[in-house]
Amino acid sequence: MKWAIGSILSWKNKTIPEKIYHIHGTNDKILYSKIAKPDFVIENGTHFMVYQNAEEISGIINKLLL
Repeated sequence: MKWAIGSILSWKNKTIPEKIYHIHGTNDKILYSKIAKPDFVIENGTHFMVYQNAEEISGIINKLLL
């Protein structure tokens, strides 16, 4: 797990595909990153924000699909 997290956080991707959106929580203790540039920030969102903030995330996704 330590290797996986380190690899994700230090990944140097040069290609950003179209229509990819980054939703990040401010309290994510698993994939925290001070250098992240998310498209959407979920205030107090944790790594489990998909469950804890489902309504807010669903709203973002629904707007993107329109």
